[in-house]
Amino acid sequence: MTSDHEPQLQERPEPGGRVSGARLFVAAAAGLMLVAGGGAWLGNQTAPKPAAISDGGSSGQPPAAQAAGNGGENHVAGPMMPVMAAQFALIAPDKAEAALKKAGYSAVDQERILRGIRRREYRLVHMPVFDAGMHGGVVSVQSGVMTKTIHLKATPEDVILPILISGEVRIVPVSDPGVGGITPGAVTVLGPTVLPIIHQDEYLTLDVVAQ
Repeated sequence: MTSDHEPQLQERPEPGGRVSGARLFVAAAAGLMLVAGGGAWLGNQTAPKPAAISDGGSSGQPPAAQAAGNGGENHVAGPMMPVMAAQFALIAPDKAEAALKKAGYSAVDQERILRGIRRREYRLVHMPVFDAGMHGGVVSVQSGVMTKTIHLKATPEDVILPILISGEVRIVPVSDPGVGGITPGAVTVLGPTVLPIIHQDEYLTLDVVAQ
């Protein structure tokens, strides 16, 4: 007489505790990842690091200083002179035309300046300039697009300039100032004033106010 329930066959573990194929695959993959990670870390430690960026190159100086030392285009000749404030006499609009003719402006420049005065874009000032250092010299007096060349003498020479209500006037050496420089002077509303000495490659800036 047979039983309705036949015994089921069950796998017996193999001797020696052999691990299943799935477990072997997981272990092998983990080992490969460990080896790869260690190789990458070792490569990062042995690879050369990029050099630090320096603004001054091997000399440690900034680029502008290197260019100046090497005669580059960034070299600035001469120190900047401080701006000096000055007040000069104002020429009345009804006398502007006669003053411009006497100053020797061309007909084109006269018309341009008078047109600007009528529009109240700028005013006309009287700025006598003289040689305060008694060394002579030639300078240019610049206001906007207008430039007057002056041979400095002990006697003040009249300079008529169109400026804004307040504007900058530059005095630039034309002749070689020499070692001693050029010392210009100007007659302001306060009287004769000795201006700073101008050396080679320098210019003087006046902050002019028309009174």
